[in-house]
Amino acid sequence: MKMYDGLNKMLTGDYLLHKMSIYPEYNYLYIKKFDPCIRLNELSKIYDIYVPTKMTIEIYVQLYLSLIKSLNKKCTMAAQKQRYCSLQNGVIGGADSFTILGDSGIGKSTAINVAIKQIINSQIIEIQHPYSKVIPFLTVQCPYDSSVRSMLLEILRQIDEVFKTDNYSHAIKQRLTIDVLIGKVAQLCLNHIGVLIIDEIQNIAISKNGKMLIRSLTQLINNSGVSICMVGISECEDFFTQEMYLARRCTGLKYNKLSYENFKEICCVIWKYQFTINITELNKDIIDWLYYYTDGIVAILIQLVHDSQEFCIINNIESLTINILDKVYSERFSFIKPHINNEYIINFNKNKTRKKEIENTNDTKYKDNILEILLQESKNKNKDMIALLKTVCKVEEIKI
Repeated sequence: MKMYDGLNKMLTGDYLLHKMSIYPEYNYLYIKKFDPCIRLNELSKIYDIYVPTKMTIEIYVQLYLSLIKSLNKKCTMAAQKQRYCSLQNGVIGGADSFTILGDSGIGKSTAINVAIKQIINSQIIEIQHPYSKVIPFLTVQCPYDSSVRSMLLEILRQIDEVFKTDNYSHAIKQRLTIDVLIGKVAQLCLNHIGVLIIDEIQNIAISKNGKMLIRSLTQLINNSGVSICMVGISECEDFFTQEMYLARRCTGLKYNKLSYENFKEICCVIWKYQFTINITELNKDIIDWLYYYTDGIVAILIQLVHDSQEFCIINNIESLTINILDKVYSERFSFIKPHINNEYIINFNKNKTRKKEIENTNDTKYKDNILEILLQESKNKNKDMIALLKTVCKVEEIKI
């Protein structure tokens, strides 16, 4: 693989996971001695924690390879010829375009930022033959109205910030048309941009200008050879599947909420950062509660653990319990509740109630016949028997 100045060597395996992990400095023996004001300030470290997942690794690989492909494209004879020709009619073929789609709050943008920090060690990469300075990754927000003009001007503005040029002000003063702007931006992308990342791409799905923006981006890809990464929530997938030319731009990575095991791993790390005087041990009940009430969304988990500890410290409670989590969730997360998968919460509460009934009942006949009752429920409602057993007792599955 050809290497460029400013580009780090590609990493893999456990070493990559280690380099991507972010664990802020924390020492409970010192923390508990601090007064509430200092502990409240230190509490913000929770937002700096990052535990890489499969999503982080895949995004890292996709961005790295897309950057290499784009840089290699800039060194081809076709690209060198096009530097001195009109980009209005020239086509060198795009490097590639791909999407990163997933539920809101699962950490797409954070994963992208973490990956980029491992890919490059400089804001600018230098390539030779021909010599050029390239911004490896340029991130812009998709305009709320999917305006092609606004998008192109934002790209110019960000390029100007890095190179201290005046392309943006020139375009505004000259009142350049969209066709001329596309040509100008394509020329700059050909010379100076590796991967163009467009965040909040779901805006195209709710705007009448959405398809026009995609066509303009397609023209930009073909004319400049730049790689384009479109990032957004899963709902915009329906927009891309309407027509073939749109579907081709939607190939890429797609993510849902974390699995229980992955969530548990992240939860174990975050829970260690307790800034109350008393430490609460993490147990299965707390993990289950957090998983069901956050719907496995890391952003909600981090904010909930932060706000709950904040509530404890302010009210001089100094112990983070499941009751505190429940109280803070009810008071501060009321706008999130309608968007959480209520089926999980219903099942969670139903399972808790069933376990409590079994523990407190004096009806020995009910206890003795619980297996038969669950078997009948499994048959009548077509439910998994193992899953039902787990609602009343601990089940350990052994592979034979």
